[in-house]
Amino acid sequence: MEFYLASFLVTLFFSALFATGGVGSAIVLIPVLSSIGAGFDLSKAVGLFVNTITTATASFMNFRKGGLDIKVTLPFLLTSAL
Repeated sequence: MEFYLASFLVTLFFSALFATGGVGSAIVLIPVLSSIGAGFDLSKAVGLFVNTITTATASFMNFRKGGLDIKVTLPFLLTSAL
């Protein structure tokens, strides 16, 4: 139980900190989670999942506020998806 609580708190802290700066937190989450006992594959999956969720949330919020120009960002989205 302590491991899960520590993992949750570390993930919450670093994802909030790095999302504020507009950077993905996987660069820090993977080594930190690995060092507290999570497997490397699990750490990579958590890092990618957190980055995906924060990017999707930020994109959705910017789209709602009118700060996201679809015509400009669509080519970037398509090339990154490929």
